[in-house]
Amino acid sequence: VSETMETTLALAWKRPVAKIDTYELVFTSPDGTETKLEVPGAANIYILTDLIPGTLYTISLTAKRGRKMSAPATL
Repeated sequence: VSETMETTLALAWKRPVAKIDTYELVFTSPDGTETKLEVPGAANIYILTDLIPGTLYTISLTAKRGRKMSAPATL
C-alpha cells in the first residue's frame, strides 16, 4: 500500500524478473463481496476506487504467465 485516501487506495508492488502477462487483483469486503480485476503485466501500481470508508478489505495479487500462476500475495 503506497497511499490511502478516504475512498481510494494506491497499491504498488515490485515487478518480478520473469515476464508477466497479467496480474489478477482481487479485493474482498467483510460481507464476502469479491471484485476481480485484470491488470496488465507491465503495471506495478493500481488505484482501487469507490471503497467504503472504515471497511477492512482483503486484497490479493497473483502474477499470471500463460497458464501458470504465482502464489497470491495477500494484504
